[in-house]
Amino acid sequence: MRSQWLAPVPADQRRFVSIWRRFVGMGYEVFLLVGPVLVVAFLYTVLTGSPPSETPAEAAATSSGPGLGSTAAQTGAPQGATIAQPGHDVQGVPELLRRIGLQLCVYGAIAAYFVWGWSLGRVTLPMQTLQIKLVDRESGGPVSRVQALKRFGWATLSLVTGLWLLVPLFRRDRQTLHDLMAGTQLIHRT
Repeated sequence: MRSQWLAPVPADQRRFVSIWRRFVGMGYEVFLLVGPVLVVAFLYTVLTGSPPSETPAEAAATSSGPGLGSTAAQTGAPQGATIAQPGHDVQGVPELLRRIGLQLCVYGAIAAYFVWGWSLGRVTLPMQTLQIKLVDRESGGPVSRVQALKRFGWATLSLVTGLWLLVPLFRRDRQTLHDLMAGTQLIHRT
């Protein structure tokens, strides 16, 4: 079974994937990634010692007046306890750095999942279910790890800017910006 995913597909036999199939695949991928992302966030929280502090809105709701933070009596903490305020250091790490660290860990975990799933002839579960295959545009063979990493980086930029949806609308082969930049093609498995 694995050999059918690894076999190069000649250019004249490639059937391109529609935008709607891409939407379905993206939704399926998001659904599957919720669990691993929560695990990464939990592990990050445990390893850094505490969750990110309350948001500014939560801080305002619990403040005792303009510019004043929560007191130990208001929060139920023991008398004399130090209450962490938004933006203040928690265990010597500024709040902003902890939030950025969490985002980078989650992004790294998602990148690892996709780079592994796209490279060397492998496919993710949604790709297998939807009969989608990612191939090298030139050879029609498996995608290298470097190409998969490039594709992930360009896909991130494409999703953030919305170009991932606009570029296929103007191309006959319906390829996205990240596929064009990484030298890959998303096709129906033959």
